[in-house]
Amino acid sequence: FIAIGTGIGAGIFINGTYYGGHRGLSGSMGWLTIKGRVHESPCSVNHLENYASGSGIINTTREILARFPEYSGQLADISEHELTARDIFKAYEEGDKAAQRIFDNVIEHWSGAIADCTSILDPQLIVLGGGLFGPASRFLSSLKCEVNKRLSPAQKGTVNITISLLGSEGVLFGIKRVILRKM
Repeated sequence: FIAIGTGIGAGIFINGTYYGGHRGLSGSMGWLTIKGRVHESPCSVNHLENYASGSGIINTTREILARFPEYSGQLADISEHELTARDIFKAYEEGDKAAQRIFDNVIEHWSGAIADCTSILDPQLIVLGGGLFGPASRFLSSLKCEVNKRLSPAQKGTVNITISLLGSEGVLFGIKRVILRKM
């Protein structure tokens, strides 16, 4: 299960059992380094979460708008401090070129991370959820295609990628299940 919302994290289940890792930190997907050099401050490293989470998408949009003051699309009318992921999705739906470019990059980052995890874990199923995967469900077919481009020939088409039926509440149900199993 991969939750993409304000941040990015994963719950890894092996043969139906949650796997937490040595210190309980497995699934910290937001910390995957996706490009560039590592900086001294861990918060300034090019992590997946900095580009492909809800807050990352907003920050990327702010950077793009600051670099292109001539941009006159619908995002230009929203103050930097009031900009939300919902605004960017709406702009995408209405054909805004900047929003389309932003989501092309986001899909590239998501697909790279999912392909990397698939290469390491060889899962049968990947369930996507979290606050962004209601509106981002429109990208599922593009995402699957991009993931398959990045997989080894032996893995292409072997992993089922789907959207959680529980929406943004999936994480809460997962936590509840883990707690109940430990009682």
